[in-house]
Amino acid sequence: MNKENNEKKKNPISKFNTFYSNEKSTSNVSTSFNCADSTKDNMARTTHTYGNINNSTTKKGKNLHDVKKGNYSLVLKLICTGQCKSRMDISCKTGLTKMTVTNIIQQLLSDNIVSEGELSTAKSVGRKPVMIFPKENTKFSIGVYIARDEITISLLSLSARIVIKKTIPLTIKETQETLLQKITQGINIIKKDVDIKKIIGIGVACIGPLDLENGVLLSPTDFYGIENVPLKQILEDWSSLPVIVNNDMNAAALAEQLYGDGVGSDHFIYFGITHGVGSGIIANGKLFSGSKGYGGEIGHVSVQSDGPMCSCGNRGCLEVYASMPVFLKKIKHEAVIEDHKIIQSIDDFHFWDLISLAIANDAFAVRKVEELSFIVSTALINAIHILNSSKIFIGHESAQGGEWFAKKIEEQLNRRSMFRKTSVITVGISKFKDHSPIVGSGVLVFDQLFQGNL
Repeated sequence: MNKENNEKKKNPISKFNTFYSNEKSTSNVSTSFNCADSTKDNMARTTHTYGNINNSTTKKGKNLHDVKKGNYSLVLKLICTGQCKSRMDISCKTGLTKMTVTNIIQQLLSDNIVSEGELSTAKSVGRKPVMIFPKENTKFSIGVYIARDEITISLLSLSARIVIKKTIPLTIKETQETLLQKITQGINIIKKDVDIKKIIGIGVACIGPLDLENGVLLSPTDFYGIENVPLKQILEDWSSLPVIVNNDMNAAALAEQLYGDGVGSDHFIYFGITHGVGSGIIANGKLFSGSKGYGGEIGHVSVQSDGPMCSCGNRGCLEVYASMPVFLKKIKHEAVIEDHKIIQSIDDFHFWDLISLAIANDAFAVRKVEELSFIVSTALINAIHILNSSKIFIGHESAQGGEWFAKKIEEQLNRRSMFRKTSVITVGISKFKDHSPIVGSGVLVFDQLFQGNL
């Protein structure tokens, strides 16, 4: 008996089980280039594959038109994501010749997609390179983020700046019809003051599971009984615009890779906690979705084999313990038991309230955040050992924890990693914080644009 009690003390997860078992899981052109690698035309673009899309092992040749289109899209991507700001930068980054880069820039200028700015202030030999920027008012995407309790519709510029957004709450009386009605009404409000010709597509970042190939919302848990919604087909028929549908965690990971702190990183895990728990995985520079598009479901990694039953059918899933509504309800419950007056006095209690108390060295809050970081790191360390990733970005609602929460998880991971002697794991907050899935919804469209598919 003493041995069993000692084991429970060592494992913070075990003491959660009693509580959780009762909860339902819920035009000055400079062509002066100085780059030794700019002697060949080399198209080096990243292709993201979703589900079974583009997964054929048969390689197809490219004609001249395809090569030109690919180079055009690549250069546009580098400019819009801020990776390159001059012709010389582009030539050095891609290996494209100075003549090819100049021709592409001239075409982008002619298409009114980019503009030229002031001369660079950087030290260089010869003429100062002219800076190139994406135009903020010529091309837009509409993003639709479907969470369990609300929908957020946004308009994004090519630099992933949110121009305008509108949030629409969902209720327990929601049906497929009312859900779609709210989405279309929100889109109409967002686009009413924008020339429709400037909108290149609609991106839908949605809770899962999803049929990614066909853009169908399948059967999410705790979503008012709504299931099997053909989002892509319905919205394309309604809007006459291309519609790209993906999991909200995947969309957030793409936003981080293209526009955030994940730029230049070929391997990282985006991790998020809201009503559910999930991740988006970038491996070898590509978004990993698995054979059917269900990859990244870290919320359903078991962190306690004999833990409470999860709605997915497994026991002891991370989501059973770390789902934000359930976790916060547990904190409020324990605050009563331990007579924590401050937490008891906060009616609308949020994660950032707990973090604020922890930063102020409130002993109860520090203990609870450390327990959460232990549970989260238990699942993340399994993913790290499988994927060999050493970089984690935290977004969605869990980004409210800030760097304080990120460092707690980072300490746990580096203590438990089998690679700790040769590799340091870094954990940081997403550049877009809890707006990551909102930005990600619109970025789904730009990702396809940068691949030359739009």
